[in-house]
Amino acid sequence: MNRPALVTAAAGAAVFGAGLVLPRLAAALERNLPSTPTFAPLAPLPERPSIEVVVPAYLEAGTVGATVVSLHKALASHAGESRVTVVASDAETASAARAAGADEVLEVGRAGKPGAANLAAERSTADVLVFTDANCVIVPDSWPSLVLEALREAHLVSGHKTERGTGEGLFWRYEQSAKAGAAAMGGNLGVVGEFLATRRSDYLAVPAGTVSDDLWLATEYLLRDRLVVIHDEIFTEEDAAEPREQWRRRTRIARGQLSEQIPRLPQLLRRPAGRTYVAHKLYRITVGNLGFWTAAVAGLAAVPPLTTVALPAAVVAGVVYAGRLPGVTLPGPLVAVGMQAVPPVAAVQVLRARLRGGADRPTGWHKIAR
Repeated sequence: MNRPALVTAAAGAAVFGAGLVLPRLAAALERNLPSTPTFAPLAPLPERPSIEVVVPAYLEAGTVGATVVSLHKALASHAGESRVTVVASDAETASAARAAGADEVLEVGRAGKPGAANLAAERSTADVLVFTDANCVIVPDSWPSLVLEALREAHLVSGHKTERGTGEGLFWRYEQSAKAGAAAMGGNLGVVGEFLATRRSDYLAVPAGTVSDDLWLATEYLLRDRLVVIHDEIFTEEDAAEPREQWRRRTRIARGQLSEQIPRLPQLLRRPAGRTYVAHKLYRITVGNLGFWTAAVAGLAAVPPLTTVALPAAVVAGVVYAGRLPGVTLPGPLVAVGMQAVPPVAAVQVLRARLRGGADRPTGWHKIAR
């Protein structure tokens, strides 16, 4: 037994494990602080607000039709005016959206999801804007009434995400638990881009090339003292992406947090919702992830051969999670281990972009046609 290595491994494991309980601890601490956050006044909504659902879509010819039909079905219960607008970046998706009955289809060149959302928002005259993806369904069908009720008290409303046929179910259940009750302590930045709703008058144009556009928007609302909430009854459902696409998505999200959120850390720490976000998501991909790899590396010398397998096993799990071994998948409990490969790769991508002398602002991202 190598005692220094064992202590180092144990410390790293403790730092990593702390990330699982920090969100709850941070929430409890915020609830017991004497100060109460104040928010900007809410613009009044009409008795029957008009709703426009915006669907940015690229290479989604096989999915956008079902999404449009589902949106119309839900909006049929809304007493006010409503419409579904698809901003399509390719002709096939535009054609499928028209065939499914979208109220308006804007066929544009590929300018990324922020550009598509900004264009629709600029053209809209609706009281409420809802942004969703072309490959997901929003449940329950009563979501229009739920979101309008929530907007009576909040500036930006999101929901929870679920995926069908994935080994990440445990992860999404943990995420839902970690976000629970955050509105009472100053909102929640744990939004999902698959569902965002806001007053049109509150909407902020997202800079072109923003990596994590949903998180950027939620953070900008927070920094302008606008309340962001996660509605506990609104969910999005979609089929799980194939492993390589899921890997790219995960690394893009982590890259966005590292490049766009860390520079705003001082501002985030001055607000309750910012502090809970730091304790939840930012800790997990920085300090917590460093603790994981520290424990794995120290395990090489800690208690051989018992702990020597930790690092090779973690590397193999990361390779499998990235889809580099076709036909091989991780059992559900090991998915969290595979995910630990995401932050280091994202950090390298951010560093590489900086060394090239430019910001990490791609136009869109790699996309597989659906």
